[in-house]
Amino acid sequence: MFATTSIIIPTYNGEVTLRPCVESILKYTDINGVEIVIIANGCDEKTKLYLDELKASCRAIRYIWYEKPLGYTVAANNGLKACTGENIILLNDDVVFLAQEKNTWLRMLLEPLEAACIGLTGSLKGYSQAVNREFLLFFCVAMKRKMLHNIGLLDEEFNPGGCEDIDYSIRVQDAGYKIAQVPVDEPLRVVNGLYVSGFPIYHKGEATVYRLEGWDGIFARNVAKLQKKYFVQQDRLRKNNGESKQPFLSIVTRCYKRPVELLRCLESIANQTDDDYENVLIVDSKGIGVVAANGAFYSHRHRVHGEWVYMLDDDDFLLDVNFISEVKNAARQHNPDVIIVKVDHFGKVLPEPEFWQRPPVEGHIGGSGIVVKRDIWNKFIHVFGQAYIGDYFFIRKLFENGCNFYWLDMVVTKVPKQNFGVVRSEVN
Repeated sequence: MFATTSIIIPTYNGEVTLRPCVESILKYTDINGVEIVIIANGCDEKTKLYLDELKASCRAIRYIWYEKPLGYTVAANNGLKACTGENIILLNDDVVFLAQEKNTWLRMLLEPLEAACIGLTGSLKGYSQAVNREFLLFFCVAMKRKMLHNIGLLDEEFNPGGCEDIDYSIRVQDAGYKIAQVPVDEPLRVVNGLYVSGFPIYHKGEATVYRLEGWDGIFARNVAKLQKKYFVQQDRLRKNNGESKQPFLSIVTRCYKRPVELLRCLESIANQTDDDYENVLIVDSKGIGVVAANGAFYSHRHRVHGEWVYMLDDDDFLLDVNFISEVKNAARQHNPDVIIVKVDHFGKVLPEPEFWQRPPVEGHIGGSGIVVKRDIWNKFIHVFGQAYIGDYFFIRKLFENGCNFYWLDMVVTKVPKQNFGVVRSEVN
């Protein structure tokens, strides 16, 4: 029924999840014309014994053994280079196919690829707030070999994993093809708080990546790489009608092993009605501690290009979609050096009424409560890194040096909780 089909399964010490995955493939798939290529990397002897059993019992299965871990992206690429099929399917080792007539899942993935406009199919489509693009989650995706030739391999800049599926989906779309969640156009349903499609598969959900040490930091770093690759905002001036244009606002975001919170933060930025901004991510993958993280603003100041600067950490998020437009209006109309805004800080609005339009008082104002002209920010940001409460000392310094303040009476940011780093290493 199908041209030769290759099913590629990278596995990293995943015998516990790999076994039910392969069993479900064999149960619900006619393996005539199908090869299953398992890329085993950094696996233990128990996994190797299982793979030897599989290879001996099923002619459709072969495996490639790597003593050391490769990372998902490199392992998947090695499978893509080794496979022979005209149809290529990438599977995570933690998926299990559900009860179905044989080849139902294959038909659902492969038949839409016969349309010239479809470049990539998958069981679940997502939306990346980091780059404002749709993508297919790569725990189960399919493509034609000619598409692989056109687009190329996964970008190994994202190794050991995280965001390579977003990147590849964007590359397919930018080449003029569509990506399709199958069954095509069937809406997602919510079951027990999880999004479920009509595709007969169970995915444990990031069981593979959480075998990696420091996964949260890896993911945050790759989000930064993704933004750098697809947002012209980061690390250089934005473009406007082909000409360089300085963004009005630089939103500087420190990131530390909080991928869920980071995505919420980025979503709140992407939802702004005025897109005249750049978002500069400062990634701490180790946990360097609060004082050192405060100093990161100074060491990364060369990356900040906006007229104005706002500091929004990854676990905080913007509440008002008109924040940038309101700050821009205040800046244009009143020409201050610093704009003070209000912040919902653990459910309490700061500064409180008795501290509004007053010099700063420790504990009653914070770094996310000020927007500062970039030349002023550059001049005094070194003060931020001199203490645990560096934001207070930084704001006090602005008052002491006679800066012109404008008080914008709007609650712009939510600070939902307090998180601390662990003193080690350095900011990357």
